Amino acid sequence: MDIRENISASITVLGLTRYQVAKVTGIPQSNLSAFLKGKDTLSVKKIEQVMDYLAGLLKDLKRYKIRFKLSDGNEVNCRISAPSSDVAIARIQSSLEFQTFKEKAEIVSVSTEIDGGAVDINPEKFTLKESETPNFWVVSDTARNVVVKFKKGDFAQQKVTVLFEGLSEIEIATSLKEIGEYVAKYHPELL
Repeated sequence: MDIRENISASITVLGLTRYQVAKVTGIPQSNLSAFLKGKDTLSVKKIEQVMDYLAGLLKDLKRYKIRFKLSDGNEVNCRISAPSSDVAIARIQSSLEFQTFKEKAEIVSVSTEIDGGAVDINPEKFTLKESETPNFWVVSDTARNVVVKFKKGDFAQQKVTVLFEGLSEIEIATSLKEIGEYVAKYHPELL
């Protein structure tokens, strides 16, 4: 794979457009496009700018497992690398394979695969309600019975309540991590 193919593949994997890369790197889009099509050259300095920018984004790339449930009860699991779960879902939903059953499918869960395992960030596992205390919210992990009350705009200011005494410290820590991921993904306006 040559440098042009490498850059093009990176742009595709990251879900970016050439315009976005050109804008961030300060390289005119027409020059970047001509270079990637093999019709023009770029200086080594400009190529390094593009590669450094893409490398910074690629290091944060995650592997996602998306589970869909079909109307007939069957489930389909898809794995994809993307910078965020939103991009992963969008790519799966726009694929030709998905188009054949999109009317019959609903997303059941989105997991981030880490070291061969998966961390479930299923939104149905959590509830979020506005607190009676002004400017505070309450989010619950309904599977582990952990409740977090936090101040809108300051997630670090929180009160944690564990409703089930049998949870280990690791289970509580895992729940708190997943609660944070849930709020960041589905309700970032509260952070």
